[in-house]
Amino acid sequence: MDYPISAARNAPSLGRERAENGSLAMSTQPQSGQNPNRTMERQSTVDPKGRSGAGGFGRGGAVKISGEKVISVRRLWEEVDAKRTRSHLGMSSVRYLLWLVIYLVALYYQKNSRDAFRTSEAMKDTFARSSFTHPQTGVPMSFNDIRSVGEMWAYVDTKFVPTYYDLFWSNGDPKDEFYKNALLAKNRVTHGMRWTQRRGSINQCTATGKYNAFFPYCYPAISDGGKESIVDFGPYYDETKYKYTSYKHRFSEHEDGFVVTMPYNLSHTIVELQTLKSDRWVDEATQWWRIDFTTYNPSTNLFAQVMLTLEFDTSGQVRPKCEVAIMRSQVYMEKVRDYVQIVLEIIVIIGLLMYLLTNIKDYFHFQYEGAPGDWYIGQFWVGLELTQLILLLIALVYWIVIITDPIRNEITLKLGPMIDGKPGTRDISLDELTYYDGPLSLAPVQVQLRDYFVVQAIVVGLSMFRLLKYLAFNPLFGGLIETFMIIKVQLLQFIIIICSCNVGFAYMANMMFGHELAAFHTFDQAYFSLIGMVLGGGVTYAEIAAVNPVGAPVFYVPFTMFFCFIVLHMVVALIMESYQVHQSNRVRLVGLWHQVLFGLARNYRFMQRYVGGDNQWRFDGPDSAKIRGWLRSWDWDSLDSEQEHTESELLERLQEENVTHDEVAFLFRRYSFCTRLRDPPPPEPEVNDMVRELFKQLKVLSDAHSVAQRKLDAILAGQHM
Repeated sequence: MDYPISAARNAPSLGRERAENGSLAMSTQPQSGQNPNRTMERQSTVDPKGRSGAGGFGRGGAVKISGEKVISVRRLWEEVDAKRTRSHLGMSSVRYLLWLVIYLVALYYQKNSRDAFRTSEAMKDTFARSSFTHPQTGVPMSFNDIRSVGEMWAYVDTKFVPTYYDLFWSNGDPKDEFYKNALLAKNRVTHGMRWTQRRGSINQCTATGKYNAFFPYCYPAISDGGKESIVDFGPYYDETKYKYTSYKHRFSEHEDGFVVTMPYNLSHTIVELQTLKSDRWVDEATQWWRIDFTTYNPSTNLFAQVMLTLEFDTSGQVRPKCEVAIMRSQVYMEKVRDYVQIVLEIIVIIGLLMYLLTNIKDYFHFQYEGAPGDWYIGQFWVGLELTQLILLLIALVYWIVIITDPIRNEITLKLGPMIDGKPGTRDISLDELTYYDGPLSLAPVQVQLRDYFVVQAIVVGLSMFRLLKYLAFNPLFGGLIETFMIIKVQLLQFIIIICSCNVGFAYMANMMFGHELAAFHTFDQAYFSLIGMVLGGGVTYAEIAAVNPVGAPVFYVPFTMFFCFIVLHMVVALIMESYQVHQSNRVRLVGLWHQVLFGLARNYRFMQRYVGGDNQWRFDGPDSAKIRGWLRSWDWDSLDSEQEHTESELLERLQEENVTHDEVAFLFRRYSFCTRLRDPPPPEPEVNDMVRELFKQLKVLSDAHSVAQRKLDAILAGQHM
């Protein structure tokens, strides 16, 4: 699909044409301190009739091999290779942009984030964010405000059950049978609700033996790897009433625990909840509790599993959390949107296969050519493209697993039984959608979708970063990427230094402020919170000073001085220096329209009428690919970087390539910015002797003048010699 930016190890940037005054014609003025005879002539001497001072190659001119000019073969190679690279980048950028647009649209259709987000927000607003009044304290609160087991039961009795069993319309009329268990009138509950808890094993933790008699019970933190209890438990009258449930058909153990399932029946649920409360089903051993239920919405083609979770930390803290897992009931349906998605996905896969074959072809092509192509795999952009390709293949495998997921295939529809005395009428309230005769759970699919879109997000990031590569097809747009290529190694070193030093500051913050501030209570939280502080956000000095007024300046001053005044300024200085290097080596500032117009004219003859009569001669000579083929056979490792040839010498050098006089003259005319006036012959030896003698006399006079000046200064200062 595309080609590496450059396959020439001798072309560190895309050409070496210096831009002066923003025009294609280059100034003939020498640089300061430079021999004017060594200055390349950068202005072409073409007259309107197509004649050139270096040898005409035009429609009305005759070829004259003059030898008045010399051409730098090294710079000629760099310019030709740069033109060939820009040509490849220009064609590849069009194909890549087309593929990238199709890929992003297909990915957007796969995500379907709009309907999923709206469903998730509707459920969270209804069950987690909306408030209720605590029946004992009279304080307004929500699910997110729960901090104790008592508040949990108050939420269940006062808020959850009335919201979950919404059996009447707003005017007081009873709902129709299909709408009785439809939340928000659009999402029908598939299989009642499920209560789950996970328990810690009593006394399976290390406690100080001295204080066992004072408090003999301890529970390990399951979230930190402590031992989980799977022993049956219950009230005094039945100590094995509640048994541990393991879902063997699930993809993970996240749903295992002590499970109580309640069908969608209000009276049955009220009795079951009273039993759980009287049995102290949630007690001191409970470390994780969850209510979950699943709904189906035919309008959006989505299943939604609502999970209301409380984590009972071993410190006594209660952390509420509401999650909503979304899954399509069918990946592809018979509607225009899904047909478009299928077509786009097929195009993306075809483009991916073509991309893979192109990279394989390029590898063998450069391997066959040898140097400078034998380092093809080691190039930065090739490494980036291979990483993108591998991740795309991984994402493709993920997507195949998702669309063939067994959960959709194993969902069973169970309709309610027929009602006695009413032929042809069934009990709609008992309709269920089950998975292995149990509640429908979307947690495994949610994990797969999360991992899939994480991989795709990384691919999108690499794709956008790779898009910068194609900016180099035009010198005006290539400044950013060229600067980055110059700075990449040094920038990586600074990133390593910053990340390493931030480890020490993270430990300092954790030790000084971790006991009070959530941003520093763990090492990973502290590490990324400090990065936020460097970027201007996160914790302020006032907050850390309130926690530890002594340690705040000890931490804040060196942290600020190091990152804000040293590291960031060094990075800025490095970028500026690299940009200056790019400016000194940049190619001519060719306009984008000029580049596109002449590129089309080279590939399509009918476009040549739009470039003007004065530029028609450009299409009569060999193109850059042919010239590059002539020069590639040279031994560039042993070639002197200052080697230059006249037209006659270059013609003789290229005889093995069957190059004609006309083609050599075209080279001198087309690449006139690589030529200069020929050096004059060296002076005669006797002239050199005269110059040396004159220099000696001037030095003697200069020394005598210095002595006289010192004596005069001493006399004026009143000193005696």
